[in-house]
Amino acid sequence: AEIGWRAEVSPPDHPVSQYEFDVLIGADGKRNTLEGFKRKEFRGKLAIAITVNFINRRTKAEARVEEISGVAFIFNQKFFKDLLAETGIDLENIVYYKDETHYFVMTAKKPSLINKGVIIKVIA
Repeated sequence: AEIGWRAEVSPPDHPVSQYEFDVLIGADGKRNTLEGFKRKEFRGKLAIAITVNFINRRTKAEARVEEISGVAFIFNQKFFKDLLAETGIDLENIVYYKDETHYFVMTAKKPSLINKGVIIKVIA
């Protein structure tokens, strides 16, 4: 059996050191404290981007999933409208690469995040 990600903890014999993780969430903005994950910075308008890495277990089902090298709403409106209709998520763009992890970057539109309860209060 393949071992998933594990956290390096102190003391090393703490029970948490044996936990396997499929998802690692770093909600730390531009500080990017997740060691080993490269960060790209894009300057432009305010956007709410979500970056996700999942373990690639290399199953047959995972092998069938096609990568998305970068799609913006303007270039494939049907894809994004279908996604919105099916999930209620309204994205501006999405990228998906498959390697050691399944790597997703997507920019969600603010009204979609408000409707889903991700943004609770709009201040500005």
